[in-house]
Amino acid sequence: MISLSNRATPTGLRLRSTLLLALESRLVNRIKTERDARGWSLGDPAERSGVSKAMISKIERRESSPTATLLGHLSGADGLTVSTLLARAGAPCPP
Repeated sequence: MISLSNRATPTGLRLRSTLLLALESRLVNRIKTERDARGWSLGDPAERSGVSKAMISKIERRESSPTATLLGHLSGADGLTVSTLLARAGAPCPP
């Protein structure tokens, strides 16, 4: 028997897609918030993480989605674990 939660219905796919986009948006906002809180330019996390300024900029402008590897590098540059970055992305960003 197939559970309803495992069915790939158009409505279910749209909901999952919407949730993933919302999570990605919060995550990108948190990446930028962490950088801004430190008073860093794009060059600072680039130098500390090994991720290019261009890629960080593309992520912050939502032109590219961060991979798990990139999240690891960027969170490490901030002195955070990926799980802490994800947890903070779930919390509201300060004004």
